[in-house]
Amino acid sequence: GLKTDFSVAYYDYELGSVGGADAGDFRTNLVRSDGLYVSDYDLLDLLARASWTGISEQWPITFTINHVTNLGAAVDDDTALGVDLSIGRAVQPHDLSFEYGYGEAEVDAVLAAFSHDNYSIATNYMAHELGVSYVLMPNVNLSASLYHYKPLESAYAGALVPHEWLDRVRLNLTISY
Repeated sequence: GLKTDFSVAYYDYELGSVGGADAGDFRTNLVRSDGLYVSDYDLLDLLARASWTGISEQWPITFTINHVTNLGAAVDDDTALGVDLSIGRAVQPHDLSFEYGYGEAEVDAVLAAFSHDNYSIATNYMAHELGVSYVLMPNVNLSASLYHYKPLESAYAGALVPHEWLDRVRLNLTISY
């Protein structure tokens, strides 16, 4: 009833130009006065997961940990961590799953253009997430998530009030075909 897996990935972003980029691409990474990124983005991504189906196949318990280090960062704020715990599955009609997640991403840990879009800040955050998913019928899933987050380092908070918690609710109806 116990399954584990471990993955390692390396991403090397070669950004010769930022032409065509918009504000959403930069969001919260550090940018020089000429508009280019301060850091290079050479990311080492480690992921470990353990799932246990000892209670039942319908109620697996899964623990996931994800750690990223930007080896090309020009600043010390170069790591991100995510820890998730989920109970249940959302595969067959009437399946239900619950999730809690905790995450931190320092300002130049990851490339903001590809980072979390559930928050108004893509990096430099500390966050908690509560989620629930329910399968209404085959290929139709309803989910809700509550995100509770704040800037991690006040030096990089920008227009946000440092240490002020923000909230966002996301509701999704997903139809697969």
